[in-house]
Amino acid sequence: MTTHQEKAASTAEIGQLSGLTATEMLDGFRAGTFDPVDVIDDTIAMLKKTDTDCNIMVTDLFDAARAQAADAAQRYRDGTARPMEGVPVSIKDLVFVSGVPCKGGAPSLVDYVPEVDAHVVAQLRAAGAVPTCKTTTCESGYKLTADSPVSGITRNPWNTDRTSGGSSGGFSPVVAS
Repeated sequence: MTTHQEKAASTAEIGQLSGLTATEMLDGFRAGTFDPVDVIDDTIAMLKKTDTDCNIMVTDLFDAARAQAADAAQRYRDGTARPMEGVPVSIKDLVFVSGVPCKGGAPSLVDYVPEVDAHVVAQLRAAGAVPTCKTTTCESGYKLTADSPVSGITRNPWNTDRTSGGSSGGFSPVVAS
């Protein structure tokens, strides 16, 4: 039997599935063209490559994302998929994810771990979305450049001599990749 990673690798280059819109992903899941595990595996490969090139992640949530993707794939088979079932999302490191450090680019928060999800994260999870990582941000989100004393400089994927800008500096290269 072919593993999900072998199946994804044989049918797509890195970024092909992760580069789809949420609507295209959901259509593919419903049609059985690919499943959430295929998309999450491709998304993780894309995130790792982009992180190597640009320094976009503060915390990866890959193990939990893979488990959630497997659950999502089962929900499609069972006919119980929720509206965003299996769609990967990245969370800016200023937003709380229960049990995951929320450093916010600030040395004073480096050890802070919230006990609850932010409302937006709770709503994404309830809809079936799969958090994949926490992305870099400038210190407390108050700068126009993507650098912080916690995570360093986040680079622009189109020109790595430049930062990716603003408080969403880690997220913007994810979208651009």
